[in-house]
Amino acid sequence: MKQVVKWTFLLCVVSLTLHGLLYWGTGERKVLINTYGVAGLGILSAFGLLFLRNKG
Repeated sequence: MKQVVKWTFLLCVVSLTLHGLLYWGTGERKVLINTYGVAGLGILSAFGLLFLRNKG
């Protein structure tokens, strides 16, 4: 379980970086909204990692 959450977090970080670069280049509002979604998922994954780390 911990490995899945770790990979999800890593994927979120990469996706957040790419969405940020895409928004910086295009300035489209739709990309900015997707960036917020990815950031939220990354925060949830980070809390999951923190919880699993303290549990084990």
